Amino acid sequence: MTQTLLFRSRFSCLAILMGTLCVFATGGKAQEKSAGREIRATQALEPQVNLEGRIQVSPNLIPAAPGALPVFRLSAQKPPEEFLRQTLRGLGVEANRAEPLSKLPQLAGKEPAGAEEFVGIQNRGHLGAYWSMKSGDVEVFPDLVNQKPEKFSGEAAPQFQRAAGLAKEIFSRGDILAKDATQFTIGEPLPLLGQTAERNPGGQGVTDSARLLYLTYVPVRRTAAGRPVYGPGSRALLAVGNDGSIQGFLRRWKTATPSGEVKEARSSLQVRSAILQHLEPFSRVAQVSVLSVEIAYFDDNVERLSPVYRVTARVHYLPKPTPGTNAVKQLADDDFIVRYIPIGAETLPGLTPQVGPSPANPEGPRGVVPAPGVVPAPGDPTVGRYVVRNDDSNWVADANEFWNGVTSWGGGGLFSNAQYYWAHPFEFTSSEASYVNSVQVALNEVHGNWWFFTTYQNWGDGVDIDSIPPSQGYGSANGGHLDYWILHSCEVVP
Repeated sequence: MTQTLLFRSRFSCLAILMGTLCVFATGGKAQEKSAGREIRATQALEPQVNLEGRIQVSPNLIPAAPGALPVFRLSAQKPPEEFLRQTLRGLGVEANRAEPLSKLPQLAGKEPAGAEEFVGIQNRGHLGAYWSMKSGDVEVFPDLVNQKPEKFSGEAAPQFQRAAGLAKEIFSRGDILAKDATQFTIGEPLPLLGQTAERNPGGQGVTDSARLLYLTYVPVRRTAAGRPVYGPGSRALLAVGNDGSIQGFLRRWKTATPSGEVKEARSSLQVRSAILQHLEPFSRVAQVSVLSVEIAYFDDNVERLSPVYRVTARVHYLPKPTPGTNAVKQLADDDFIVRYIPIGAETLPGLTPQVGPSPANPEGPRGVVPAPGVVPAPGDPTVGRYVVRNDDSNWVADANEFWNGVTSWGGGGLFSNAQYYWAHPFEFTSSEASYVNSVQVALNEVHGNWWFFTTYQNWGDGVDIDSIPPSQGYGSANGGHLDYWILHSCEVVP
């Protein structure tokens, strides 16, 4: 499993763990808990991978497509404004203060493109919620700082049952998810857990607190023509506090209407050839084995739901002598990647990754403060991004999508893109004061294992977090600047 960590950066700190999968979807996203069960179940039957690094895909994995599959046209729903106002009032927010995002004081004079279509409301000086009058997309952001955690009692926690019941009630409303030609089910509750870790006197070992439950997330799973739906659309979830109150909400969900059909004219061998073509770049540096192929739907969140082959594969890198790179004894986890191949069409919108600009090479480990991307304005938080080297381009795409999210609706005027570098160990160890500890918000896009991550593929130039001495810790407690460390990586915190 992957854990995306929002890590309050002092070694006596609060770690908020958000469980996701170590799965790359096309476009740089990593999600879908259901794929984890699929991967685990399939590994037992996984064929041996060719030692020459070729791609292993059994023809038996490729399902036969039906004679025809429907295509669905998407239409925007209206924002559920009354539900949003009720929810915000429950959070103590004056819902009548909602206004176009372009009118927010923080964005005054910046005139961000497209902000006119978005309505938002502030909560304690932060953006508490927004909704789009055009697309109908809605999001209410949980106030993590003011949650009241409780000791986590496991998957039988009463908070889970309460959250699932509330989600069933909310998502059955027609103004939330309108009835259409698709179906949905309420997913399993997912906990947002936190834990405090403190170094023992003398720096020997760490004492952990009990696991604390902050929020319970309940997602919605959509199906079309009996097939699961993936993609940037068809996303909905509820965040429920320990007292049973609604603390967060997400809806990126359009109504679907049948609009024609497509037929698969290719044979299974031709589909297999298309899969090999998509995975070929990985086979140059790794062993690749396809774990599953399923017929599903892809929601581009703009125009349509389209039938696709959803391919899940395992990528096992092949360490080889590389100048300037140290192989490590503790390997990081393999990659599990997802690719979508259209059925009955050559291309589909939203399937081609938009990688964006690549990181720069840092100046080096000699303690020289690297030149920032921009000169930070007074009061602006600085952002640093550090991306694994010589790896799948989706790591770079993820880093750019993170910055794009930060800069949405003019946010680029509120944050400074101080550092964007290929990852090296010295950025986190010997020269941390010039790199990760010189920014307020740091993002790692790397491979991981328990308290460990690699900065060159998943086998080279590792960083052992346990070996970082207290004298080189991060945050203001050690004279640094880092406030939040976001680790997009597998299993760094077990």
